[in-house]
Amino acid sequence: TENNYEKGNSLALKDINGNIRFESIMEIASSHFKGVLQKTYKKLVNKHLWNENNGDVDDKETDFISELKNAAGDKFKPHHKYIAIIKADGDKIGSAIKELNGDIVKLQKFSEALFNWAVSCDKAVRNYGAIPIYIGGDDLLMFAPISYGNQNIFDLIDAVDKSFAEAMKDYKGVSLSYGISITYYKFPLFEAITKVDDLLLQAKSLSDNRNAVAIRVLKHSGSELETSFEKGDNPNTFRIIKDVLHAIDENLETKEKSFLNSVGYFLRDNYKTIELIWFNKIRIENFFKNNFEDYVTDEELHLKGGKNLKRATKAEYLYKTKNLIEHIFLVKMPKNTEETEAALTEIYSIIRICRFIKGLEDEK
Repeated sequence: TENNYEKGNSLALKDINGNIRFESIMEIASSHFKGVLQKTYKKLVNKHLWNENNGDVDDKETDFISELKNAAGDKFKPHHKYIAIIKADGDKIGSAIKELNGDIVKLQKFSEALFNWAVSCDKAVRNYGAIPIYIGGDDLLMFAPISYGNQNIFDLIDAVDKSFAEAMKDYKGVSLSYGISITYYKFPLFEAITKVDDLLLQAKSLSDNRNAVAIRVLKHSGSELETSFEKGDNPNTFRIIKDVLHAIDENLETKEKSFLNSVGYFLRDNYKTIELIWFNKIRIENFFKNNFEDYVTDEELHLKGGKNLKRATKAEYLYKTKNLIEHIFLVKMPKNTEETEAALTEIYSIIRICRFIKGLEDEK
């Protein structure tokens, strides 16, 4: 509904028509098309989701999606019907305050640093197309589309982290941990927010280093994809996952999409083999080389054209997936079959989450 509170406030949230109003979940989920379809998207929003006379028109979301799909063609992805609820909380803030020894001037400077972060974070969040619910102290809650322009939610996390690191550069050891709950636009909002609280606690309990992310994708079918990982330099699991994500090109031919989707299924079906060889990098590489004709080793790449030569899409995806397997097993160091299977399940979830973010995961 339209919000007339503080109309003169330049920070007030505005919809596509410039009204001071909190956008609907479907509008946030599909906001990628604000810049892609522009006039068409605005027309569909006003026709099906909101208008000045009738306000919210929730019962027409299905019609909105149908017409938006027709207008966007293959640019409309399954994740455009999902929303990410992201909650962040500062790590080791208490320890940083304790080191100030109650000095009023230092405490004031610390408070100013957090305020400066709130301002820069708000800008980063809005630039992505996300909606900040609150940003205060070292806390953040926002609703975000899975993708916006040429960015995705992991790029959003990077942007928020960057704003925090810049604002808090005088205080060592502080960072942000995140819970990310991704749900279908019709999923009960209260349950999604409750889950994001659990995910944030899960991220913070991952290790003493904190600085972590826990993410869950609850699909419309009820199936779940979940993983948690650290963002620090050692181990930098976040970077490894982003490498897999960036290896997936959204503008693929049908055959290439089928290939990328089949890799995860193949790994799942051959988990017994991986269970026997995960601790040996040479054997892992031979596994990929023997089973995927498109796989290219570093040595083969250098022989073809030197260090600057890039792998083709299939080869790059296979190489980054191989690196992911090696990395996750190195971090987990499973000691028995149960732990090994848990590591493989996490790898498979990560691969599917990456596919989901890139729009290659099916709707089921």
